[in-house]
Amino acid sequence: MARESYELYYSQNGRWQLHASYEANEREKAVEDAKGIEAKEGFPTRVVRETFNDETNTSEEIVTWQSAKAKNMNDADTMFGESKAKGSKLDKKKRPPPAAPRQEQRSEPKSEPAKAKPRPAKKAPPKPKGKKKRSGIVRFILAVIISAALSLVSGITSALVVFQMVSLRMLPQRDYTQLVIGAAVLVFFLALFINLQRQFNIMAFLRGSGEKKKAQIADASQMMAATKKKAAPVQDIEFDQVEIEDLRAKVEADEAAEAADEAEAEVAAELQELDADMGGEAYVSQPVEDAPPPAPEPPPQVQQAQPPKAEVKAPEPKPEPKPEPKPAPARKAAPEKSPAEVEARGSFDKFISDAARNAKPEPTNAFSKFGMNLYFAGGASVIGQSKKLPKDAQLSVLKDGLVAAGNTAERAENFCVELPTYGKNPRYTVMVQAGAKAMTQHMKGDGGATTPISALLAEWNLPEKRPTVPSVFTFVFTDIVGSTAMTQRLGNAGAQKAVRAHNTAVRGALQAHKGREVKHTGDGIMAVFPDPVSAVQATIRMQREVAAHNNANPTIEVMIRVGVNVGEAVEEDNDFFGAAVQMTARICDKATKGNIWVSSAVMDACKGQRIGFIPRGKFEMKGIQGSKALYEVGWSDAHKNELADQ
Repeated sequence: MARESYELYYSQNGRWQLHASYEANEREKAVEDAKGIEAKEGFPTRVVRETFNDETNTSEEIVTWQSAKAKNMNDADTMFGESKAKGSKLDKKKRPPPAAPRQEQRSEPKSEPAKAKPRPAKKAPPKPKGKKKRSGIVRFILAVIISAALSLVSGITSALVVFQMVSLRMLPQRDYTQLVIGAAVLVFFLALFINLQRQFNIMAFLRGSGEKKKAQIADASQMMAATKKKAAPVQDIEFDQVEIEDLRAKVEADEAAEAADEAEAEVAAELQELDADMGGEAYVSQPVEDAPPPAPEPPPQVQQAQPPKAEVKAPEPKPEPKPEPKPAPARKAAPEKSPAEVEARGSFDKFISDAARNAKPEPTNAFSKFGMNLYFAGGASVIGQSKKLPKDAQLSVLKDGLVAAGNTAERAENFCVELPTYGKNPRYTVMVQAGAKAMTQHMKGDGGATTPISALLAEWNLPEKRPTVPSVFTFVFTDIVGSTAMTQRLGNAGAQKAVRAHNTAVRGALQAHKGREVKHTGDGIMAVFPDPVSAVQATIRMQREVAAHNNANPTIEVMIRVGVNVGEAVEEDNDFFGAAVQMTARICDKATKGNIWVSSAVMDACKGQRIGFIPRGKFEMKGIQGSKALYEVGWSDAHKNELADQ
């Protein structure tokens, strides 16, 4: 049975992030919320329909609505990953390349060897005698004739039955011609379908066409990698008290090594079979310099797919005893798991099974499944630390457990790669800590440790509520001036270096002055500070470090402008909302290239701190009532001269 739901996504920093989930009958509400987010925040939005199939335990995601900005992005088929754009549920494992011809692997002998007597080609087994298969048209005509005959017989039979029932007064006197004809037509089409199925297997053809069509639709099994919220370094949580390495690179390296081993084993097996048929010695690949000296009669070279040339045959050597063929190189065995890891896997599998049984109703939408994965991650952290497993083993236990819980291998791998980012989101941390607590009780023998999972998932799916009482914060917005022109001038690589210089300067200043990064806006960073003085001191350091970078790298120059404001705002999901935030962004837009502009409230809060401010007049700002006085922070030698003239 298929179940549907809707997810609302928004694009930020080039990545699609999940905002909320909706039931199957709430599509219009999802579209309205998507329009509201784009109108308020300016983010491109899309509404995705997810169809979950209980029988195959798979899901399919299709974009059903997208905003004007999202349409211009042209990535509707690839928003969940490249492999899904191709329509495959899972990437097929690559087969090793075909073995090279044998003569290319052997070293050439110095002397011209005698030509070996070519082996006679094996005759193909004779085809069984039988009736010649009829053509498709003939079979179709035959099916129509048989169906027509059956229809005629059924029509005559129906007419006789109706006539008899009328004679016996079992049916009223009326004209039943249309009923008889309808029954005959129905029998005709039913018989025709059965005959076509027997002759052409049309059901298999229709199933194949349906599967091919489904394969062309972008699948979203990797959706978990795109469900990240607006990540901000609020608080770090260490899942396994180790850093997560690039799991993708390790998995690809292991697969490449395994494919190479399989290819080598297949080549050796084919050569052994070929040598055994020819009465020769089995060949084992080894370096030329280590090969034994050639025998008086070198082994013949076999050329594939070429007819033997008529040449003078050399005298055949005397038969010699056949040496025993050397065994093919054994495939490298997978590293054995330690007893501690085996025990951890067993306990973790039992934990996942109990949680899945207690999760009622069963999670069907992507957001609920993501919450379950966070819950399992907390459990894997506890069991891994208790067994003192290395970080690779802990990640392996978690990944295999997620696959056992119904995730695809690719989705489980992406989840493990993004695990450190999830730890910075307070809402995600709640699910992780709940899983860790449940695993602790489970290890103590508590059979009901996972019972609260249903209530936990119900709360997880509720929309978050904003705090009713706002607090006072100091906000800073930075912006790279002329980022589009800079990209055209420096190219993608050069522009990326300039953006990296901006990020380094801003984040270093945040760390030095107790600032916190809220989000990266693409061309700048939004940050929050506990007080205006710390914010202004941090922005001065930002500009000076950017100036030092420009002096050292004149060809990769980057110019930024900064806006600072203080006021009340509400915090939700690592983001801030309120008029003070909007005014800070407007002040940053008004600031000139390479300068820091602040509001009058920031200037008043910094009095007595040996910081110079230059008045720049009053400005009208979009969405802000009345004109506001703005001031420029003096941080360079040019500002010192201007301050002295005041």
